[in-house]
Amino acid sequence: MTAIRPIEPSQTSLNSHGNGAELLAYARSLVPEIRARSKETASLGRLPAETIADLEAGGLLSMTTPRRYGGGQVSVRTFLDVVAELGRADASVAWVTALTNVTTWCAATFFGEEAAQEVFCGARPARVTGVLSPRKAVVRKVDGGYFIEEGLWGFNSGVYHATWDMLGIPLVDEAGKVVDQGVALIPIEQVKILNDWDVIGISGSGSSSVSVSNVFVPQARIAS
Repeated sequence: MTAIRPIEPSQTSLNSHGNGAELLAYARSLVPEIRARSKETASLGRLPAETIADLEAGGLLSMTTPRRYGGGQVSVRTFLDVVAELGRADASVAWVTALTNVTTWCAATFFGEEAAQEVFCGARPARVTGVLSPRKAVVRKVDGGYFIEEGLWGFNSGVYHATWDMLGIPLVDEAGKVVDQGVALIPIEQVKILNDWDVIGISGSGSSSVSVSNVFVPQARIAS
């Protein structure tokens, strides 16, 4: 397996080599366009593709990702200031930006190098969303990891734009006894989005329920 190497500055977004003031200025520059799309965002029930592209272009979806994985590794103060600025335009955009950053940071810190290779060193952007508490999760411990027979999770904000989903599961022993609570990192292609998000407030956050059926998760993508 190829070792993870630090990303060269030329490969990173504005986030990775800009300071907090630059990131905040970029977020502020997006406010008019995001505000102009607010009705479309609410109608879609998720962020428009143009908004995701704008956030991605400035590194605002990877602010908290460690620099060694190409992210900004910004301070908490910068993170909060940027999210607050986006909130001036549309609360749904701020919500999705905040939760995507937090969950992607979790993916970078909870798991080991093997999982990081899959998430952060692939061809597509590393955008992780998730839900820690399942409504239902039937799992089995098997050779090399866990098998999720069926699971259901609610309020998976930002999942329509995710490339990975981090979902809470009970960790069981070979006899099926629950011994811990953990999270499973799953490619979004193995997650079914149930399209049940239809609300008045923060309607563009795309906080749909999701389900998983008959999916094997290797031990490298399990954390507790």
